[in-house]
Amino acid sequence: MKFDIEDIVDIILPSIKIDSGQGNGKITWDLYPEQRRILEELLDTNNRNILILKIRQIGITTLCCLRICLFVLENPGTPIAIAAQDDKTARKVSKQVKSIATQIGLQIGLDNQKEFTLYVDPSLPKTQIDVLTMNGTSAGRGNTYGLIIGTEAAYWKDSADAWNALSNAVNAEAQIILESTASAQNSPFRELWQRALPGWTRIFSGLQNHTHYTNNPHDITDQEWELYQRELAMTSRPHAAFLHKKIAKSSKESALRDYPILSAHAWSATVGRAMPIDPVIAP
Repeated sequence: MKFDIEDIVDIILPSIKIDSGQGNGKITWDLYPEQRRILEELLDTNNRNILILKIRQIGITTLCCLRICLFVLENPGTPIAIAAQDDKTARKVSKQVKSIATQIGLQIGLDNQKEFTLYVDPSLPKTQIDVLTMNGTSAGRGNTYGLIIGTEAAYWKDSADAWNALSNAVNAEAQIILESTASAQNSPFRELWQRALPGWTRIFSGLQNHTHYTNNPHDITDQEWELYQRELAMTSRPHAAFLHKKIAKSSKESALRDYPILSAHAWSATVGRAMPIDPVIAP
């Protein structure tokens, strides 16, 4: 069983309720264009290894949880790993997976903090999903996974040994997906992104990819808009107005870290090398 994007949008998503993120409870999941673009990349069988560098609060982790559930339907019995920096984050992601799974008809078998199983029907093999933390040296050892989802991978501290173990615990057809906002610390995610190694698909989802992160374009002056175009390579005035408001509340460095325009902005802002703050841009 394989799903294309139209199957997912027309058949699967209407049965899924997710947190609105706006404090008004659950809503039916309706992909916006950038989420659809990224989901299509996750489903592309040519993308074996994927890095997603993202801005904050855009639902990429939830997309990865959906990818896990689709993989269970497509490959019953093939083990999966969820990897995170700490137990709290790992449990949060596994909870999201279980929520989506039960809404689309999957059943939960074994269930504890370190692993759980999902299955379509008792007559089919159960899929074991290991919930791993990347703060040791033996993540995934002794297992062979068909899918690895790593969340906020740029924040995995002292994780080189754990990553080496996990990245080798895969079968020949496995897909590895690592997603994260940027972090100043060294990590396998940052190294993989900056080295642009063959065999890794890099997906950057920046501020201007998201239509809901905009403000009134007239909230900034023509002079300010010219500076955003020149200094930050911005092409959308409503997005520049949104960023302008974020800068006013914190700093240019902080705003670019959370809402980068280009991938280079994400990394430079995390280590204090963001472009100098122009007094006109930063109120």
